Amino acid sequence: MPWPDFLFKDFIPSGFALLAVNGLPQLLAALMLFKKHPWACQVTLACGILLMLWIVLEWWIWGFVALSNIYFVLGLVEAVVALFCLRKEVGNRAIYNYLNIIILKKSGFQTPVATSKTTEITR
Repeated sequence: MPWPDFLFKDFIPSGFALLAVNGLPQLLAALMLFKKHPWACQVTLACGILLMLWIVLEWWIWGFVALSNIYFVLGLVEAVVALFCLRKEVGNRAIYNYLNIIILKKSGFQTPVATSKTTEITR
């Protein structure tokens, strides 16, 4: 791979990228959880997924390394805990509806819009 040689001659740029992509968002998520911010669970879930994606990129570049494997598991644990936090926060049904809407929109299906008024059937 030619680009790892170009990007990783010096680890300072990759260190700043690691800080920007994983360090600061993790710190933000921790502060949001500490202050019980309404979006804390969503940010924590995003951080867990971001950490796992970062590790997948490391696996692709350098192969499997024990420390990377540990961090991938930590990202997975973080994402699962965040899902349980969301489930507790918004209820079991709401999280599954939210995920189904995302999946349906990605598939190209239109989701029905609920209305508060009932329609009367005339004869």
